[in-house]
Amino acid sequence: MSEILRVIDLKFEYSNGFSLIIENFSVEEGDFVGLIGPNGAGKTTFLKIILGLLKPLKGKIELFGKDLKRMKRKEIARKITMVSQEFLPIYDFKVKDIILTSRIPHRGMFDTENERDLEIMRESLKMVGLEDFEERRYWSLSGGERRRALIAKALAQETDIIVLDELTAHLDPKHILEIAEVLKKLAENGKTVISAFHNINIASRICNRLVALKNGRIIASGRPEEIIKTDVLEKLYGIRLKVLREIPPQVLF
Repeated sequence: MSEILRVIDLKFEYSNGFSLIIENFSVEEGDFVGLIGPNGAGKTTFLKIILGLLKPLKGKIELFGKDLKRMKRKEIARKITMVSQEFLPIYDFKVKDIILTSRIPHRGMFDTENERDLEIMRESLKMVGLEDFEERRYWSLSGGERRRALIAKALAQETDIIVLDELTAHLDPKHILEIAEVLKKLAENGKTVISAFHNINIASRICNRLVALKNGRIIASGRPEEIIKTDVLEKLYGIRLKVLREIPPQVLF
């Protein structure tokens, strides 16, 4: 597999003193990389830097071999997109209209959607199990359905990389499992994904690689079986826990 994203000697700081330092991080085509770690570890900050939404003090980010700083926003939007749990549209749009906004990088801002756009929108909804929801209003959906719709929006953008920010956070068990099934399908289809995870059990089931972040630093990186270990997780979360070596492994706090 070819390398499509690399981060080198990155440093970022907030005014409150928190700093994120990433010496080396890379993603290959087809990777499903899970970022795990406690709240405030820097997972969301790191994702926003990768997307070009936050500017680091130093360091270099290469996207398909090109310096991210030299790429135009539209070019970036054709390569990488983010799904955030914070998406809060002001108006109660139909699901199809929200998803069709992701086609803008492939056409003009004021151009109307064409048949290809509509086809991709419907294919994306089918991928997440919402094929009958295109006429539904966004705010009529449950929390889990809204997040599945946002994954469909990212799929419709047809980028090479999808970035996800803790999509299972604050959901009940039923909706967590629904999101997990969608993410599993993305992994099986070879989609390149970088995702922050609140639930490490789901991360260990889906990802082919885990990156453990604590206090703005990577403290461990590797295959799930290399990271989901008692000593690594106790160092990461600062509590005693037990890993059950089932298939896949389960973590009990």
